[in-house]
Amino acid sequence: MDELFTTYLENYENAWIAFPDAAPALKSLRVIGMPVGVITNGNHDQQTSKVKRIGLAPLLDRVFSSELTNHAKPAQEAFLQPCRSMNVSPTETLYVGDNYRVDIEGARNAGLKTLHLNRKGPMRKGTIHSLAELPLRLVEGSL
Repeated sequence: MDELFTTYLENYENAWIAFPDAAPALKSLRVIGMPVGVITNGNHDQQTSKVKRIGLAPLLDRVFSSELTNHAKPAQEAFLQPCRSMNVSPTETLYVGDNYRVDIEGARNAGLKTLHLNRKGPMRKGTIHSLAELPLRLVEGSL
């Protein structure tokens, strides 16, 4: 069983790839000096390994996992603790997430601004289909 799980895990990790719009969007945020972090309910070591493997680690300041913070999304503290750690005000923080209930509702309840990344769904206010839209939304202030 251990060998089967190890094989599964290796195949799973080898399949990790970044969305093509991720690195360009993060680079744009870096150019304007915006701090960038990831908040995840996933295993900390695995999520840290993932951002390294897909080449996004140099574009991030921190990875915050529920394992590290002891708070899982959508709990308010899962969003507030990273804000405190990065010395940013929740009301001046933009959170982009793809799970409406866990990410968007959770972040809003914690006082953060939000954008729902909905790659295939209908376009609504507060929704983007691609991370490529993020820099322009920030410049325009249309969040």
